[in-house]
Amino acid sequence: MTSLNNLSTKQSFDLVKAIIGSSLKLEIDDSIYKIFIDMNSVFSIVFRTENVDCEENIYVASDFIEDIINKALEKKIEITFLFTVNNSIYHTNIYPDWCFDRSDRVNFNKSKFYKKLLLELKKYSNENNLIKVVNCKTFHPIAFIYDEASILKKDILIITRDKLFQCLDLRNVVIFDGKNYTFIRDKYRKLPDNIILDNPSKYLKYYFILNGDKIRTGYSGLKTYGKEKSIQYINKYRTELDMNLEHPLKEFIDTYIGLYDINKIYENYLEFKNKEKIGEY
Repeated sequence: MTSLNNLSTKQSFDLVKAIIGSSLKLEIDDSIYKIFIDMNSVFSIVFRTENVDCEENIYVASDFIEDIINKALEKKIEITFLFTVNNSIYHTNIYPDWCFDRSDRVNFNKSKFYKKLLLELKKYSNENNLIKVVNCKTFHPIAFIYDEASILKKDILIITRDKLFQCLDLRNVVIFDGKNYTFIRDKYRKLPDNIILDNPSKYLKYYFILNGDKIRTGYSGLKTYGKEKSIQYINKYRTELDMNLEHPLKEFIDTYIGLYDINKIYENYLEFKNKEKIGEY
């Protein structure tokens, strides 16, 4: 695969435009009540180019942002842009190398491009209370979204490529990753890595713990456990996993389950969110 750093400026810009556009240029269904955009996920591709702060990137990002804002406001839908300039402390406490390479490469705090984009979003939010910009500080954005989505009955749309969101167990969640829409309530939905797993809202977290997600998070999972072996183990020990009984890999799974267990992530968020003063930027 060709590195973005080896592409010409025009090739890089065209690719960035296509990927960002695929995430943000979409039609919004009338059933959607709120929209959440995971900014770090959507714009991480920009940081794989040598000229991340070029004016072209800023212009194209602004155009796509304005387009989705206008579509949301036309339907009177609240739209929240979530960002963070820090890695999730909760995750690094469990697995110190969590997203280490990604965080080092995708340094939003030093990016003129990203700062300009956030300032523009802040201006929009000051002008309309349906637009919100949230700094998640040292928390993963999923905790903030869960906090809001869990008390709603209407559908919410989350725009992200982060696989952790696939572990949500909320029937009102719809995820768009730039290619596919995933309805969490659909038990036959397409799953990451094209795996087949019954009751994914319950068992997908175990798959990630065993198989890992090294490309995105740096977490490598259990050595020798690939897709098939991980699924076989989950199917064999479903009762033990459900009832927290002993099984051969219980110690390993218990050590790392918090990385993908939404309830544990949310419990940590509730414990510390007031100290971090999570809220609108």
